Amino acid sequence: MKFIFTTVTLFISLHLFAQQSNITGTIRAGGEVTGAIVTLIKAADSSVVKTNLCEANGSFVFSNVMAGSYLLSISHVGYIRFYTKPFTVATNQQLPLEAISLVAALTITSYFGFVLVDTGFFICIDIQYIVGHDQWL
Repeated sequence: MKFIFTTVTLFISLHLFAQQSNITGTIRAGGEVTGAIVTLIKAADSSVVKTNLCEANGSFVFSNVMAGSYLLSISHVGYIRFYTKPFTVATNQQLPLEAISLVAALTITSYFGFVLVDTGFFICIDIQYIVGHDQWL
């Protein structure tokens, strides 16, 4: 009995492992992307399957992924979060994705009528507001 249980368990383990696929890709941005967070999400219910960090060259790998429909979420400090379109992974597939380009986030901070944009430019805006009268001039 013990032999049969061990044999069946081993067979199921090998069968499940044989049906695993790999997803590879590259993240590109204007600056350093080391540590960008890449999340593999099920397309059907948006549940997180795996999370990985980008290498220094922007590459990432998800190993042993079950067949199904997925999408990726990529986030990194200073960049807008990016979502891929859903894609399908087949059994025993090595799926290389196209390079993904991140777009820098735009930060606007206002100081006394001046607007500082994170690209380093100053834009002068003449804004006058009368406090207590709830009106703009």
